[in-house]
Amino acid sequence: MPDILYEANMLGVWTDITADVRTGEDTKVTRGLASWASTADPSKVTFRLDNRHGHYSRHNPLSPYYRQLSRYTKIRVSVPSPTSTLEIYDTTGTVTTPHSDAVEMAGDFDVRFEIDGFLQDSVHNQAIVGKWDDNDVSEQQWMVRIYQEFLVFIFRDATGVEQSAFLYLSTIGGKILRITYDVDNGTGAYEVNFYQADSWENPTWLRITAPRVGPGVVGLQATTSAPLRVGVIDTAPTVVDRLPWIGYCYRFQLRRGIKGPLVADCDFRPVADGATEFDDALGNTWTVSGGARIVGRSYRFHGEIAEWPATSDVSDVDSYVSVSAQSRMRRDRIGDPLKSILSRRIPSYLPRAYWPCEDGANSSRIYSPIDGVSPMSTANMDFAQDSSMPASDALPAVATQNGAVVSRMIGPVPSGGSTTGWSVYFLYRMNSQPSSYASYMCIQGTGTVRDWRLQFSADGSRILGLDSEGVAVASHLIGTGADLFNQWILVRFHAQQNGGTVDWGISWTDIGGTAGTYSNSYTGTLGRVLAVGSPPDGWNSLVDGLALGHISVWDAIETGAYTSALIGDPLIGYAGELATDRLHRMAYETQIPIVHRAIRTSGQQQGPQPKATFLEIIEETAKADNGILLDKRDSASYLYLAPSWLTNRQPSIELDYTQPGHVRGEFQPVEDTQFIENDSTVTRSGGSSGRYEKTVGSLNVNDPETDEDGIGRVAKQTTLNLFRDDELESLAAWRVHQGTWDEPRFPRLTVDARAILATVPGIADIDVGDVIKVTGVPTRHSYNDLYLLVLGYTEKLTLFEWEITFNCVPYGPWDTAVSGVSRVEPTEHSTLDEPATSTATSLSVSSAAALWATSAAFPDDFPFDVLVDGERMTVTAIAGTSSPQTFTVVRSVNGVVKAQPAGARVRLFTPSHVALSE
Repeated sequence: MPDILYEANMLGVWTDITADVRTGEDTKVTRGLASWASTADPSKVTFRLDNRHGHYSRHNPLSPYYRQLSRYTKIRVSVPSPTSTLEIYDTTGTVTTPHSDAVEMAGDFDVRFEIDGFLQDSVHNQAIVGKWDDNDVSEQQWMVRIYQEFLVFIFRDATGVEQSAFLYLSTIGGKILRITYDVDNGTGAYEVNFYQADSWENPTWLRITAPRVGPGVVGLQATTSAPLRVGVIDTAPTVVDRLPWIGYCYRFQLRRGIKGPLVADCDFRPVADGATEFDDALGNTWTVSGGARIVGRSYRFHGEIAEWPATSDVSDVDSYVSVSAQSRMRRDRIGDPLKSILSRRIPSYLPRAYWPCEDGANSSRIYSPIDGVSPMSTANMDFAQDSSMPASDALPAVATQNGAVVSRMIGPVPSGGSTTGWSVYFLYRMNSQPSSYASYMCIQGTGTVRDWRLQFSADGSRILGLDSEGVAVASHLIGTGADLFNQWILVRFHAQQNGGTVDWGISWTDIGGTAGTYSNSYTGTLGRVLAVGSPPDGWNSLVDGLALGHISVWDAIETGAYTSALIGDPLIGYAGELATDRLHRMAYETQIPIVHRAIRTSGQQQGPQPKATFLEIIEETAKADNGILLDKRDSASYLYLAPSWLTNRQPSIELDYTQPGHVRGEFQPVEDTQFIENDSTVTRSGGSSGRYEKTVGSLNVNDPETDEDGIGRVAKQTTLNLFRDDELESLAAWRVHQGTWDEPRFPRLTVDARAILATVPGIADIDVGDVIKVTGVPTRHSYNDLYLLVLGYTEKLTLFEWEITFNCVPYGPWDTAVSGVSRVEPTEHSTLDEPATSTATSLSVSSAAALWATSAAFPDDFPFDVLVDGERMTVTAIAGTSSPQTFTVVRSVNGVVKAQPAGARVRLFTPSHVALSE
């Protein structure tokens, strides 16, 4: 086998430690899920390092790695790959081809690229591809970049003005992204479209968002010297430098016109490892420079070494370190629960002051996460009392004990606040309506109004603005209703200096509901906010039980910290956001990368985000969406495979059981009951339940004594964090569909990757979620070709061996109907009306339910295959408009030769099933 490369990250530099790896023992890599396991374990690699020289003793001062080895040292393992990749390892990396008339775009064009990187990076302005010069604005034509949760297509029009079209990053779920620019879409406007696909050879382009349309027929600025680039550098006019992303690129194409001829095809796959210059198929010469390189390696593991256990023999001559490294999933699995949604979100918007009020039950003050903001002082508050706010941990409540004590909380606001415009936000819940007006929030300041009192009662609301003498500068009764009580309310109070007048206003927003507003003004000066909280003398007994929290002060009259986000409302815990939106948002907030393969709109809507660790949240999201979450193998990040991506996939490779190395060792079918489920109940967290049971067909709930397809009831239940109740039955039906798939399960498939790499190069790229087709299977196992879905694998690497054992399940459940493709309807009720000999080519088929499509009415649907009691036949024609119908068939397609009795069941060889996702 070609060489294995082991690298450890020493203070930010990948260092080759291969020479110290003991070759007498196996290197073993495990990744993904076991056959039908519910969750993936952390990826793991094990090997031994020679330590007779003491290099891997962390506290050895003579080691060349002294103070470079640490707990959680990053490690990666790779083998040579039959194809290459562009790796950009720092922000100077770029690949360019010079300006030419061929790559100069004036009108419509079509750009396509496949990259892999940390798309949720919240800091860097990542420039992907473009014809764009760093310093000369006149030589900037177009560019694609990623910044702060958006993919941005920017271009300069013929007058040099920069324009752009945006795409929210969670929308991108394909391997290949395509952007088209239409100068004139036929309505006097320019148009930008975004598409995704998973194959370069036969792409099925899915438009992933509505067209971005701009006014006017807009051509592009002409350039005369700007190169065409993969990895763009632009530091001149931007607030945050536009620099190349860190990650990989596999291919980039540019076409003149939409679907037009290729003018650039920068395909890195056939380029030699380490090449710094190469020509594409169109004659363009590309130069690799800076922090970029062509890498002809396949990374099999990325992870961390948590410990360095040095072992010596009795004679103290031999010494080695047994390395057992795992992916970052191991560390994330033991992580602390994340802070609440609001306590993470609000500080990122930089308030003047903020107090979450999520302190524990025995607290005596209220902590502030903002530097320079003092804690709130309190008296007689019932801490951690109300946990009903979805976006918050438990919040405190007023506890005057019916006036027996004084409840108080005062938060001092740091000096330097705005005197021209400010706002105060907070959340409250009051379950009873006070019999008379009672203050629930007080805002103290330095202006004409020194003391704002926000009051409510059963009769409405009142706003009081008192001056330094306690005289009311403002006093207004507002006709609010009962909807301000018995639910969570977001309050925004704001004021702004307007000449000699102060304009002020208040809004109340039902959480997840509607808003009401009131505004007015007074003559005077605004001043800054000094403190917020209770009235100086405390709350009175009328507001006992008032729960409140997330109190903030802003040097502006509004903020987006509490308002609806692009993909969901933070105040309701982002309930209703799609699965990929939640995964993307979690990655962005925690700065832990997640790559997803999905059609965004096909995902399940999620329930409120729970109080849990990062990994628990994303695993729960994957479970609710019925997808697969695991580690990526070529970077320290996560990979999510959604049902919409797993459905109707073509085999990635084809193996032949009869060929050496294609199938090695044990390859046996398992007919077990471990994963059978024919009666499923799905419960929504905090909601209703839906149930589905299978009463006819394979593995149904009936007793086998009375139904040849029955096995008895196998009932299972699961709880999912979903947004709505109306999909529970369909989710239960999908679980039954998978749990009653009557096909032998081949849980392990072992291949000799070293032996077959030359003839089956795709074996090096097979990953979780791929489909493997196995032909030539002995009839004792199956009369048909096998289609296996890879859920995980274990690989053994030595100097002379590369063996991969894939964990597999039948792919059949994921092969679903496609609208408009076939009119043939499967049925459980079709049988042979008369017996047929082993060579008969005309069959009489009776159907108790719907008839089969005839070849006269639907000739394009023929031929197709059916299964008749284990014998596969090809149907070339069907005649008859009533039951029984006459089938013309080709017999024994799968090698089964048998006479068929009357009553033998007839069904589609590949029946149609409704997909879980659209």
